[in-house]
Amino acid sequence: MNEKPIQKGEKFEFDKHYFVVAVSDVHLGYNFFPEDFPNPQKAFKKFIDLLEVSNNGLKIDNFVILGDFLDLWRRDDNDVIEEHSSILNSLVDMKKNKKIKELHYLVGNHDYNILWYKYYYQYFRLFSRNGWEWLKEFKVKHVKR
Repeated sequence: MNEKPIQKGEKFEFDKHYFVVAVSDVHLGYNFFPEDFPNPQKAFKKFIDLLEVSNNGLKIDNFVILGDFLDLWRRDDNDVIEEHSSILNSLVDMKKNKKIKELHYLVGNHDYNILWYKYYYQYFRLFSRNGWEWLKEFKVKHVKR
């Protein structure tokens, strides 16, 4: 790739396609949507199903969760993880199958506990308990304000 700055009017071409998927506010675990309200969980599940079955060679360089993906405020954390393990494991499977290169999780206020689980389970090597194995595959961070 050309290292010099692009000049006005100059055509710029990528030598590689770089794909990033960013999602936020899915609130997996929150089940109290009004009937006439679009359910983000169902829409996200359809999106993941489409990504899994697509065979067009698309590779996602970074799959980024921008907080409030899980809603751990209103229910038991383990119940939420168990209920949505198929979605979480689908993301991990796509990483293992090289459809996704990196999985990132920037926690929000509804899923801030993920930071604790990530470090606690990593330290005590307890990922296999309670269905939290998927968390090993994510780079988990929080943004300091």
